[in-house]
Amino acid sequence: MVFCFFVIQPAAFGWLLDQSFEIGSIVPNAEDYLDIYMMLEIGFGLAFQLPLVIFYLSIFHLVPYKTFRSQWRLVYVSLMVLSAVVTPDASPMTMVLMFGVLIFLYEAALAVARYIIIARDGKEALKWSREDYEQREFDKL
Repeated sequence: MVFCFFVIQPAAFGWLLDQSFEIGSIVPNAEDYLDIYMMLEIGFGLAFQLPLVIFYLSIFHLVPYKTFRSQWRLVYVSLMVLSAVVTPDASPMTMVLMFGVLIFLYEAALAVARYIIIARDGKEALKWSREDYEQREFDKL
């Protein structure tokens, strides 16, 4: 939320005002300003929950770590689409800023998950599939 308020909001509204001077003098009213402000805050707040989801999916082996690593191209495209959908304005700057932050958060979540998986199950656990993990847990019983 702080990132959105101090980095994204000035960039988005600066771009909006720059575009309006080329077309004509447009002054946004308070309702439009608050609508865009709230949409950006809610969108960024929801999108920044992504690392928690990825972290828990990975450490509980619901989606194996190796799947996140092998499908990175698909994840990056999905994050680009997510950032385009969540940002309410037409500014490419806010979309690119959100995409960059989401990539960073995705990689950070995987780095922390990797550390936890290695500490808990050993380095070979990074290569397990979902079935391998289930079989290992079944063998423990």
